[in-house]
Amino acid sequence: MGRVDKIFIKPENKIGTNNDKTFPTNYFIRNGKLFLWYDPNKSISTELMSILIQYNHIDSLWRKEGNIPPYTIDDGKKGVLYYFCKKNLKNYKKTGSNTINRHYSTPKLNCR
Repeated sequence: MGRVDKIFIKPENKIGTNNDKTFPTNYFIRNGKLFLWYDPNKSISTELMSILIQYNHIDSLWRKEGNIPPYTIDDGKKGVLYYFCKKNLKNYKKTGSNTINRHYSTPKLNCR
């Protein structure tokens, strides 16, 4: 699902680390859409931070308001599931609907 909230930086989210599974360590841009995920084999990079800043996806001011970041949950938002080939992120299919309760069939991808 599209992220409504920005990524909230914590003190442990430093370049060169990957100790926070809630903070992405990898990204991919396709058709102007930014895809983010946590990869345990990668660290937070300067390049990733630049992309997050470019797409205005970082919020470091929430700590002034309290200890828990303000998350927004939009139950009415349409969901989309993306299925990518591990070795070729340009090869993907998407599926989805307007309800989270629907079960999806995994599409066939030719990922040779």
